[in-house]
Amino acid sequence: MGRREFCRLTAIGVLGLGASALLGCARVRPTVSTDAKAPRSATSSHAKDPSSGVIENTDRTLELPGLHASGIHPGFIDFLSEHGLPSWGGYRYWLCWTPYDNLSAELPCLAASNDLVKWVTPLGLPNPITGSFDNGQGSVAVCNDPEICFDPAANCIHLFHGVYSGGTLFPDPADGTFWGGGLFCYRIHEDGTIQDRLFDQGRPFTSCRILGLTGGSVTVHRSRTGMWHMWEAGISHRTSTDGLIWTDAVPCTVGTPDAFRSTTLPSYLRGWKLDHAGGKFNPVNGRMELAVSCTPPGRTGGQGQNLAMIACDMSEPTAMYVMLDTWLLKHRKPTQDWDGGSTYRSVLMPHPNKPHSRRLIYSAFREPVADYPTPNAISTVVEGDISAHLLTAVLPHG
Repeated sequence: MGRREFCRLTAIGVLGLGASALLGCARVRPTVSTDAKAPRSATSSHAKDPSSGVIENTDRTLELPGLHASGIHPGFIDFLSEHGLPSWGGYRYWLCWTPYDNLSAELPCLAASNDLVKWVTPLGLPNPITGSFDNGQGSVAVCNDPEICFDPAANCIHLFHGVYSGGTLFPDPADGTFWGGGLFCYRIHEDGTIQDRLFDQGRPFTSCRILGLTGGSVTVHRSRTGMWHMWEAGISHRTSTDGLIWTDAVPCTVGTPDAFRSTTLPSYLRGWKLDHAGGKFNPVNGRMELAVSCTPPGRTGGQGQNLAMIACDMSEPTAMYVMLDTWLLKHRKPTQDWDGGSTYRSVLMPHPNKPHSRRLIYSAFREPVADYPTPNAISTVVEGDISAHLLTAVLPHG
């Protein structure tokens, strides 16, 4: 799990967020997508909480391949909806995640599926994709917070992940310098080849670390024009022409650092800190839409987080704003549900057939209980209609 929080992002006067408006008199009850019926179901001891967010929680979680059947921090590609390809590498859906049984198990993994039910390790790839980093002195850096993005020009998947060293310095295999963490990238080709000799600032680099990036959770999007966009902790924005060499970070719209505190914000967000975010470009409205996990006042990351929906117009990718007048999704009751302790990094997606609905794959924690076998997991695909909760300033394009 990344230790670097998404911070300094607020809704600011981009929206002029005062009173919110409703588009309809009743909320459409969200349902689990028909193509996302997973075989595993975490038990719940009570009915759905009527005070849940716009998208309702699910008891269904993904059964993932390998030694770790559950995990956190998903990244997701739907090749048909996003790229017009029925499949890639034999599968329509690709998912990255990291196990979180303990700190040393946090390593990026890949899975693929054609029905969102049965997930397999594709193309004979190793799982996890990479091992942890050892500085030779008994310290290990974990590889956390994966993200995947497809590059149609090179016909490969870019797998990004952070490296967290806890402050320990590690030698760089390229030039002998020392570093304490960073963002790494691998390119996965359709024949199963993993390419990890990337380039930065025009010089060969024999590891896969992207220089200048601090690591932690990122969201990456490649536009149809070939321009790459990255939103990273801060929150800041970078661009790239190839997904490998990135510009310096440009801060996004900034208000009071570290928290939603503006009086122009919806009351439910005031004082909450931003953490991990994930989402997709919406071609209907031209926005990058993200689900961001938010930490309540007085708590730390991974404690009591709910998901909010934020967005930016791609014509102005550094100006973020809040989309909804209430939570996108809330964690449920502690000790009773698999998602009862906190939500975490999730992926928000446009619905391919319903312009007012959104799809969501979310990860979450249950508050630690010794006899509970899966304290964290990733949900199946859920969906909900957001139209009745759009704030006034975002109504024209919904």
